[in-house]
Amino acid sequence: MKRIAVLVVLFFCVIYLNAQHTGNVILGKWKDTDNTAIFEVYRTDNTYAVKIIALSKEREQGIKVLDKKNPDAGLRNRQVVGIIILSGLKYEKECWRGSKIYSPERGIYADCVIRMPDEHTMLLQVSKGIFSTTKTWIKL
Repeated sequence: MKRIAVLVVLFFCVIYLNAQHTGNVILGKWKDTDNTAIFEVYRTDNTYAVKIIALSKEREQGIKVLDKKNPDAGLRNRQVVGIIILSGLKYEKECWRGSKIYSPERGIYADCVIRMPDEHTMLLQVSKGIFSTTKTWIKL
């Protein structure tokens, strides 16, 4: 009887670890297909977050890009590099969801669901009201 209990516990541990590993495929550095930004996806406890780590405009022109369109006037002078644009993402049923994405270019928050057709391609489905678009990021 003890052997069966141990096997059942081991079985569920393997399933749990496999689910965690599958969700972790999103971790790492990514770039958008326009080559305008580089993002880092990292883990925070049981969720995932995304921050901007580089902007091509800053590299090319040597200027600091500010969050000028932020709805919070107190944040409009902060640099865009370093902003966390997604947090609280949870992996469930082959996608990451549960967070709104922030767009410094537009100063808006929108719903976001992330899917990965393969380990090197991320598809971000972004929706605001009746409008929806899909952005593609490539793993670095």
